[in-house]
Amino acid sequence: MNITLVNTMDSYGGAAKAAVRLHLALRAGGADSRMLVRHRRGGVPHTIAVAVDKANDEAYPEIVHGQCIQRHIIDENRTPGCNTYFSFPHPGLDVSRLDIIQRADCINLHWTDRFLSPVSLRRLFHLGKPVVWTLHDQAPFTGGCHYAMDCHGFRNGCSKCPQLVDNPWDLTAAALRDKADAYRGTNLTIVTPSRWMAGQAGQSALLGGFRIEVIPNSLNIDVFRPMPQPEAREALDLPADALYLLLGSYDLKEVRKGTRQCMHALQHCLQDPGFQDRSRAGGIRLLTFGYPHPDLERIGMPVHALGYLESEESLATAYAAADVFVLPSLEDNLPNTILEAMSCGTAIAAFDAGGIPEMVEEGITGRLAARGDAEHLARAIAQMLDRDDRQAMGRACRERVERDYAPHVQAGRYLDLFCELAVDAADREPGPRLQAGADGVRESGDAETVTAPLAAASGPGIDPIYDDLLLLALKKAALRLPALEEKELILVDRDRTIEDLQGYINDQQRGIDDQQRRIDDQQRRIEEREAHIESIHEDGLHWLLATATRPQRPYVFLHEPVPGMVTVVIATRDAAAGLERSVRSVWAQNIPAGDLELLICDDSSSDGTWDVAVSLASQSPVSMQTISYPDRFERGATAMRDLGISHARGEFVALLQPGDAWRPERLSRQLQYLGEHPDALCVCGAVEERTPEGRRVRTRRGFYGLDPAEAYDFSPPYTFEQFLHGNPIADSTLLIRRSALIEVGSSPAHLAYPTGTWLQIAKLSLAWPIDRLEAPLVDVIIPGGVDGECFPPDRAYGEDLEFLSHLLHWMLQHPCHKELGVKVYQEQYPRLMNLRGDAYRFIEGFYRVCGHDGELWEFKEYFNAMSTELVRLRKEMRWVQRVKSVARFIPGLGWTAKLIMSVGRRLGRNRRG
Repeated sequence: MNITLVNTMDSYGGAAKAAVRLHLALRAGGADSRMLVRHRRGGVPHTIAVAVDKANDEAYPEIVHGQCIQRHIIDENRTPGCNTYFSFPHPGLDVSRLDIIQRADCINLHWTDRFLSPVSLRRLFHLGKPVVWTLHDQAPFTGGCHYAMDCHGFRNGCSKCPQLVDNPWDLTAAALRDKADAYRGTNLTIVTPSRWMAGQAGQSALLGGFRIEVIPNSLNIDVFRPMPQPEAREALDLPADALYLLLGSYDLKEVRKGTRQCMHALQHCLQDPGFQDRSRAGGIRLLTFGYPHPDLERIGMPVHALGYLESEESLATAYAAADVFVLPSLEDNLPNTILEAMSCGTAIAAFDAGGIPEMVEEGITGRLAARGDAEHLARAIAQMLDRDDRQAMGRACRERVERDYAPHVQAGRYLDLFCELAVDAADREPGPRLQAGADGVRESGDAETVTAPLAAASGPGIDPIYDDLLLLALKKAALRLPALEEKELILVDRDRTIEDLQGYINDQQRGIDDQQRRIDDQQRRIEEREAHIESIHEDGLHWLLATATRPQRPYVFLHEPVPGMVTVVIATRDAAAGLERSVRSVWAQNIPAGDLELLICDDSSSDGTWDVAVSLASQSPVSMQTISYPDRFERGATAMRDLGISHARGEFVALLQPGDAWRPERLSRQLQYLGEHPDALCVCGAVEERTPEGRRVRTRRGFYGLDPAEAYDFSPPYTFEQFLHGNPIADSTLLIRRSALIEVGSSPAHLAYPTGTWLQIAKLSLAWPIDRLEAPLVDVIIPGGVDGECFPPDRAYGEDLEFLSHLLHWMLQHPCHKELGVKVYQEQYPRLMNLRGDAYRFIEGFYRVCGHDGELWEFKEYFNAMSTELVRLRKEMRWVQRVKSVARFIPGLGWTAKLIMSVGRRLGRNRRG
């Protein structure tokens, strides 16, 4: 079905919003809906704008004359009681010949002032097509006012208009006669969004005899939706811990919108001591949007003015940030703002005016006050300070919108009406139709702009007085000419002054730019000096502290510990093949199932690991969860292990690598050991390595050291000294007390998995040696199948360097371990230097296999800087050692060397200062 919606604009104002929302809803419902507008500013699809036909030489004078009457007879002649728009109905564009009109099965008019006049409307009606007019205000049945504000003149002729100081030649009555002439004999159907507007139209002299239907407006409930209040307030840069009353409309200075009554209501609220104290402390604030009212800043409470919000997303954020939306309108149809606030789950406080009570149910979706009664509105606002009541109302608001104001509900009712009218029109004898493309109607190449001729300047009502109106308007305009000329002279003088000031500003700016360049040069020299000073270190310990930039943070556990419980953490990455073997070995442990918790921490696997884990969890006899980061971004095994530990509820944490299998007595024996040794922080066990076929093998698994594992005595219990040479512990054998993990903290997430575990157990060994139960408790399946080839030695070079650097950095920052850290640094220095060549070979091999990688390149530059510094330190340490050896034989030489070194450092510091 072809439907053409006609509205003056496609953006700005409530009528344009409502028309566009209906247009989009109709298209979503399958109708071929198109919009015809006078001014096209938004990006609404399937919208065509109409321009005046420039070939008509009389068009522009008539438009100017109409604007002149509008400005000098109406706009400058308004009474102070109402400043809502009041329109002169002429001239208008004749759109009846446009192809978009001719092809329509049904025409739906909306707000058409300054676009269609009574004369052009009469031509449109005489096409014989079904026409539905959706009323967004009262202008279609009044002599010019868009809201009558308690005047009932539209019922009997619109004479003596109370909104005009002077009504020359009874202009409003003449305009009403023009509209009556346009509607006479037409098959027009009226739709009103509210029952209140339907009642007003039904009582009018012009529309009382027409069919009137009530179809409420709709809105996009996916845009206007509830969102977390802290998130909305953060987006608007608002203090989070306050109660916000939201006041908003297109223009808050419009008298009909009741901003003045709202200010009086808030002043009544501030007379309550509790409300006043909360407001002064910033606990209650006023939030506004729209063109502001100048007096709002003086009401005595904090005000946050958001200004005019163009996008629906920013409006939705404002509603979501508020606790209560206040709409003090004195007369309104079915306000979009209330629909939008309700859709965002925000409770309403409003006057019982117009169509508002049709949306706001007293005590259910908000509070209503007697129309214009500021004190009553103050009581309504005060009743909504209770958080639970507001939240219940907010939920009811959202439910009401989803039920009654969703786009598909409105579109369905309109389509039913359009189809009914189209069938009736087909049954009637067709009247005369004008042909498309005639009389100067032209469409542009992009089909987004068309031209149409101007209709007659006035109708039968205005025509007899038109010349008199225009003459009076021109006289008033002429009386303003002297003032305009004086303003013009003032503007010329002001322009000269501005030019002089601009020249002075340009001179000053050049001076500022020169000064800024000097400041920048000086700042650059300062930064170079500071960088040079930073590059000079008194010893290698300072250098080490400067290079370890990633902090080692304590664990943040999400749950309180459960005494006796063991949390098993399995960090997975594409481990679907061996995961079930590991999980079932946990289920088979000979401890109560209630004392076990199993966490699968998946690192964005692509082989179905997540599905395998979820399937196992559904049949698990123990508490089992599968967790990951929401963004599914790969983070590495160390980060996933730490994620699982942070979610642990157990008093103990056990690690298990995918594919490894525990023997049934694994946990019970280790728990027994920790019970017998309360000072022990953790315990490990032996492993038995086998191929997938069952053949026993022996690999280098777990040994990541600078020295070959066979060349060093790794006999349990393992001490800190042993961990400095390697890591003989397989991760799947570890059982650690949760309290011990709090002390040592997590490993940096970027570390390789073996390095992260090695770093943690080395820290644990500083407090207590780590014992090993000799009986094999873990079966390890070795995929390589050949002795010594599962973990080649080349893999260890980068991990050793990371381990030593991060361990020393942690020790040097820990008061209890700083002294030992200094000693370890001095002893491990030669090993760091031996590592340099091996690491370079590892890096170059990586490049050959995998290509260039940015992080690895940074690592190599880091290595170069480290090596240069270490070479300098080695020379200094060798010189000190020589002095010490000579000092044994020459009395006083040691004291002299210390004095020379002390004076040298002091002089160096003075030079740097």
